[in-house]
Amino acid sequence: MLLTAVCEVLGGLVLVQFSKSGHFSLALSGAVVTSIGMHALGLAQHESFHRLLFKSPKLNDNVGRVLCSWFLFTQFAPLKRLHLAHHRGFGLTADPDRWHWDGQRNSRQSLGLLFQILLFRRIWFFGDIVGGGKQRRLMSAEFPWIILVQASICVSIVVFAGPMVYFVGWFVPLFSLMPLLEHVRVVAEHHQTALRVFVSPNPIERWVFGRFGFASHGYHHKDPRLRWFELSKESSPDGDSSPLIVNAHSWLREFAWAMR
Repeated sequence: MLLTAVCEVLGGLVLVQFSKSGHFSLALSGAVVTSIGMHALGLAQHESFHRLLFKSPKLNDNVGRVLCSWFLFTQFAPLKRLHLAHHRGFGLTADPDRWHWDGQRNSRQSLGLLFQILLFRRIWFFGDIVGGGKQRRLMSAEFPWIILVQASICVSIVVFAGPMVYFVGWFVPLFSLMPLLEHVRVVAEHHQTALRVFVSPNPIERWVFGRFGFASHGYHHKDPRLRWFELSKESSPDGDSSPLIVNAHSWLREFAWAMR
């Protein structure tokens, strides 16, 4: 699944390259495919936070840090601390991701560019959310490597394919389309303080949002130690004792309901 995500990113860049012949639809399709692949790398990053991507902790952290976090212009250690705080504080005001489920804060205002602002807030202001001084030290340790990775990607694409391919095939997906997909998925999974388990979603939505077991994200909150392919072994939420886990069928439908 991780390899599939990498191939999608590369495939999207190839489609954008072919669009130079004048086919705008190829450029648009390439940007969308790259965004979906980047989003899947973000899901893999989440698994690495819980050390569920590989059995080896060292391999898990290194792949999560370099291939997932730094490629996506995020920082592994600070974001991991933020995510684990989300698990501990879900449903409470202490949750750093409260905006995902708080009905008073989660409104139509979260559309537009707010998801983009929150992406940069996570990069630059982790120290204001959780962790204090240690969080800032974690940020400063990774940030130069992120810049190096992103500069290497930029130079490689521009040299071999041109600046247009970099802008359409990498920059636009990384800083707009991929965060938008993440925004839709996370709000759909957490809004109104209820965790969703997506039962029989359509194949396209499962491909875009549901890889690495995210169709059963509610069960992940129940037991974060389970690997993604073990989540389906949980019992149906209809018989679950936890009132926070509910059935759903579509990420897009849940997102639209949350935005009402």
